[in-house]
Amino acid sequence: MPAPSPHPVSWRSVCSPLAHARCPPLSEPEVPQLPARLLPVDNNNDEVPGGARERERERERERERERERERERERERERERERERERERERERERERERERERERERESISRHVFVLA
Repeated sequence: MPAPSPHPVSWRSVCSPLAHARCPPLSEPEVPQLPARLLPVDNNNDEVPGGARERERERERERERERERERERERERERERERERERERERERERERERERERERERESISRHVFVLA
């Protein structure tokens, strides 16, 4: 790591060339430094945020979320099929009750006729 510059800001902006001769010497030519968050990222480096390993983990998390959504959709379809089967059973029970009422009316009708004939 280069030694910090003795100049608080670029000497070119504050020192005249002659006055600069009296300034402490620079250890290295000034190179603008970007904050770490602005430095270019090596996206193939596994250890860097946003690197290959992190991208692969994110893709795997997304695949897992998609699998979970598909399982939930399948569970919902199964619940809907079960509700439909239950509705069909209820309709069948209602038809059976209606047939039973019809048979009962038929028996009563026959009883009345037999009673009248007797």
